[in-house]
Amino acid sequence: MPLTTMNIGIDVLKKNVILALLILLHQLPGFSRVKDQDINQEFKANIIISIGLIWEGIEILDHNIQSIVEFRRRHPDINLIQFLNPAYYTKKDGLVKIYNNKIHSTIYPDDIIGLHIHPWKNLVHAAGIEFRKEPTFWGYDLEDQYCKVDCGHEVPLSVYKKEEIRSLISYSLKLFKENHINEPQIFMSGAWMGSPQILDTLMQNNIFYDASAISPTIIKDKIKYFPLADWLNNLWSNLKFPLQPQLYYTSHGLLKQMIHNGGPLDHRQNKEILSTFINLTNSRQASTEKNIFFHLDIYQETAWQHLPRLKNLISKIKSICAKNKLSCRTKFELADIFPINLNDLSHVINWKNFGSDRNTPYF
Repeated sequence: MPLTTMNIGIDVLKKNVILALLILLHQLPGFSRVKDQDINQEFKANIIISIGLIWEGIEILDHNIQSIVEFRRRHPDINLIQFLNPAYYTKKDGLVKIYNNKIHSTIYPDDIIGLHIHPWKNLVHAAGIEFRKEPTFWGYDLEDQYCKVDCGHEVPLSVYKKEEIRSLISYSLKLFKENHINEPQIFMSGAWMGSPQILDTLMQNNIFYDASAISPTIIKDKIKYFPLADWLNNLWSNLKFPLQPQLYYTSHGLLKQMIHNGGPLDHRQNKEILSTFINLTNSRQASTEKNIFFHLDIYQETAWQHLPRLKNLISKIKSICAKNKLSCRTKFELADIFPINLNDLSHVINWKNFGSDRNTPYF
């Protein structure tokens, strides 16, 4: 045998021995566990960053609409949850058509339409319901002189009776249809006041998703001196980090509920929001769940102020995702953020003990 052939044979033998040893090592329990841990660290959950545009029903000004339209043009990779307020369609002085055109200019085909209700006086009256002007979020009563044009934004929807709420939602859906707004998929109660009697009416109106829940700690510093702080604490103090979607028990079935876990930009600084996001990505759940959900909100009425901040915030969040090899996206469908097994009762929040017919905004 020539020397070169002998050397090649020895090399092949060495490679076979090394390969056999690697196979044996891989079969050892300790070796396999180390490799599995490495793999799990590489393949973490998808993080869905959802952004809500909240329409409060106050007014629609051109500079806010222009800011939204420009933001949308620059960020086609983002779809919005458009929490639309039907009160715009009960305004007087010929504003309905003008407002409707402005609303439509901001909606993209892949946006998710939401129904957002504050019980404005014109809206409540148009639905054939008696208007209530107290109590208010801020502790003062509405005076008649301030209600000549419209008022009621600061009154919680939960002061109305269950049948009135059901009628108001039904009438709101009618207004949407008349103004060529797609049927809403998700509901958000004004000021997150999603009391049991409100949420119990949603599925009767073919709305199976809710976005009325928020952790009181997120906004407590902004509202701590007002009645709204106590009302929200009584409603949502049970919510715990990482504030992921849950199932909410109603008399008509299980409602799928997302939680505002990033917070509205009007109430929080970017550094606070980023800190919350980092804590979420570091949580145990971020390495075990299929999808992790992080939600931010801006208001149409202050869009020109906060859209530049939102742009900066999204850029920093994407940088964090890239640095930590996380899969983060800003385009989604509601089904993507609710991968909950309906048979897993650990996700169910049971509010039966609160009573579905209580008409007070605090519990």
